[in-house]
Parts: sequence; C-alpha cells; structure tokens
Amino acid sequence: MVVADENLNKSGIRKVLESVRLVPFAFLYSFFCWFFELSFATVVGFTVLCVLILLFCENINNLFALVFFIAFFIRDISGINWTGYVVCIVVACASMIFYTVKTAVKRGGLRKGKMFYALLVADVAFLLGGAIGRFSLLQFGIVLGFEAAVMLLYILAINCTENLTEYLASLFIVGALFISAEIICVKIMDGDIFNGSPMGLVFFFSAHTMNTAAIFILLGMTGCYAMGVKKKYDLFFLLLALFFFFAIFLSCCRTVLAISGIVLAIIYVVMFVKTPDKIAYLCMSLVILGAAIIFAIIFKDYILEFIQMIIVKLNRGLNGRESLWPWCWQKFTEYPVLGYGFISSEAVPTVRVNLVLAHNTLLQWLTSLGVLGAAMMSLFYICKYKTLFKGHYTQKLFAVLSVLGIELSGMLDQAAAMDVFVFLLPLVILSGVERETAAEVPLEEFVSIGTERNFAELC
Repeated sequence: MVVADENLNKSGIRKVLESVRLVPFAFLYSFFCWFFELSFATVVGFTVLCVLILLFCENINNLFALVFFIAFFIRDISGINWTGYVVCIVVACASMIFYTVKTAVKRGGLRKGKMFYALLVADVAFLLGGAIGRFSLLQFGIVLGFEAAVMLLYILAINCTENLTEYLASLFIVGALFISAEIICVKIMDGDIFNGSPMGLVFFFSAHTMNTAAIFILLGMTGCYAMGVKKKYDLFFLLLALFFFFAIFLSCCRTVLAISGIVLAIIYVVMFVKTPDKIAYLCMSLVILGAAIIFAIIFKDYILEFIQMIIVKLNRGLNGRESLWPWCWQKFTEYPVLGYGFISSEAVPTVRVNLVLAHNTLLQWLTSLGVLGAAMMSLFYICKYKTLFKGHYTQKLFAVLSVLGIELSGMLDQAAAMDVFVFLLPLVILSGVERETAAEVPLEEFVSIGTERNFAELC
C-alpha cells in the first residue's frame, strides 16, 4: 500500500513537471524576480526545477524552457558575484550528465541524430580556432565546456522528448510574451515606450540584449503559425503574431524587424489559404487594418519619430560595423589558416568585452577559425539545411521559418554564431524535425554502450 502511494505521488509529480502548463508559472516567478532584480533567485529556482525534471521525468521537454529563457530573467551579468551562479551551473550540468548516462544504460544506447557528426566537425573547428600563434588554454577550456553542453542537450533533445515541435511552438509563444512584457516594462520605466534608440540599461535589460530578444520574439511569431494554421482559433494566433511584430518594433532591431516583416507576410498568406473560414479571416483582416490606421493616427508623432530614427540609422551606415568589420578582416589576414580565435588581446571596436563578435556569421568564422575552420563549418551548415529541407513533415514551414529567421539575423548580428543559446536553437528545432519524420530508427542510428562497433566509431 505504501509503495502504491509512493508510485502515485511520483506519477503526480512527474505529470506536473512534464506539463507544458508548468512553463508560464515558472516564467511568471522569474519575471517577478527579474522585475525586483533578484536574478540569483531565478537561477536557484530554475536549477531546482532542472534537477526535479531530470529526477522524475522521461519526457524532459521543459528542460529546454529553462535552458533557452533563463538568461532573459537575469539582469546584466557584468560585475556580479559568480560563486553562487557557478554552483548552480555545476549542479545543473552534473544532473544532465547523470540523467544521460542513466538513460543510455537503461535503453542500451542512445540515438546520435543526423547532426551528430556535423556537430563534431564544428566542435573540432571551434577548438582549433586560433591554435596557430594564439593558443589559449582558457579559450580552449571555455569552448570545450560550451561544446559539451550543446552536444549533451542535442542528444537529450533527440532521445528524451515527446512532441517536441508542438512543444517548441508553445514554448516560443509563452517566452515571447514574457520577453515582450519585459521590454515594455523597461521602456515605460525609461519614460518613453516608443524611444527609438534604446541605450544602457534599456538595451541590456537582461543577460541578453534587445537584439537577441528580437530573435526570440520572432520565434514567437513562427510559433503562432504552428499553433494556428488550419485551426479554429487561427485568427487569435494571427493577432498574437501581430502583437509580437509590434514588440519587435519596440526593440528597434532593424535586421530582425525586416526579417519578421517577411515572416509575418508569409504567415498571413499561408494561414489565409489554409483557414477553415476565409470570410471571417478577411473580415478580421479589415478590422485589424482599421485598428492599425486608428493607432497610427493616435500615435502619429511617435511613429514618425521612430521612422525618422530608422532613416537616421540607415544614413549612418553600419552602426559601428564599418570599424568592426575591417578589424575582423585584418585579424583574418594575420591568421588565415586557423584564425584569430574567440578571445581578443586588445579592445574590439564597438564591442564592450574582449570577445571577437563580428556581427556577421561568415566573417565570424573566417576571423575566429580561419579558412580551414570556416570550411569545416560549411559542412555543418550543409548538414543542417539538408536535415531541414529533406522530406515532408507536418510543421515544415514552422521549422524553416524559425531556422532561417535565426540564421538571417546573423548577417548583421552576433547571436546566431556566438550566443550559445541561439546557436543551440536550430539544433533543437531540427531534433523535433527528426523525431517527426523518423518512423523507424535504423540500427546504425544508435550509439551502443560497450560494443566493439561503438569503440571502433570512437577511434
């Protein structure tokens, strides 16, 4: 009887920890911690949740909610005491390692996933970056740690999740709502919600900047498509996508604003083609258009000011990249084979830390990894896009818009290449694609434990 009660309690705890409904409650707690500048409380709370999920759950979808969004609930990390944060990071990482080993032993192996070897190639390229002439043990250790974390999370996404694509669509929507709320809060506290030039604490409203926030809000828009297309409530999700577009407008990130405009147009057209009630869809479109006109009239001065700011920025050119990019190219020419590395020994133009943040993905790999590393990274991207576009699956447009939106932002921003959370996003999205398209898993897709074949693969 006691055993039955314990199993029932465990089942109830597991049900709560595996439910997508846990996400808004966890984010609400973290939002209040962010608002009152209690960042460490957020980290402790997320660490406890992480450990509980890995202790009780087989479906660990909610782990990715914690991983992807924790940085948005932490204030700017410069100047903090890292001791408590490091302890939490170690506990979370140890829990993930233990869970992975336990699962591998229990199942007799784990799926590698289609991106496994491509990710290994990228990992080698990262470790070799700057190895000729600028080898740094500190950089090597940091890169190795990040690589191990990304690989571990990718393996977990492939093996220990359920309905991952649908979950990610819901997660992106909830996360985008909270990020939008934070942006609106900091802009109101700054005194002008329509301020077209967010600076200082407004731009660095969290451990992520406004530019990275815009990418995650863009994913909220793609999530609206996935949750709304062909559904009864498609109009509600269309309105929500429009709200997210407005939030990106408030972030003042020109690159993501341009990308999101294209994404919004695609979402609108495809949802119209597939809506079960085209008349209602068209009527609501007219209502939205009318509301937008009224809004534009009421806030005409603010909108004109914002447009003027955009024009000024465009006239100003590359907004600091005109000095950053030549610096990066110079470092590439000095270290052409394996690159300059990721940590700079001198001040990097327009960057507030001594990290090489090229704000262009191709230039980033050339500068940091050299010709050899950039060539290896090209193999990684070929595998990524092959996995993305190959085959037919239900939410293909959601995956394509999400991954391409992230990658296109890398034309003028650093996050797609250098932010470990953003770099991980496409890999987890592709994990959902793999789980959706794989009806059967061939034997060679498994990494066996303790077998001669596995030993040969490792060698």
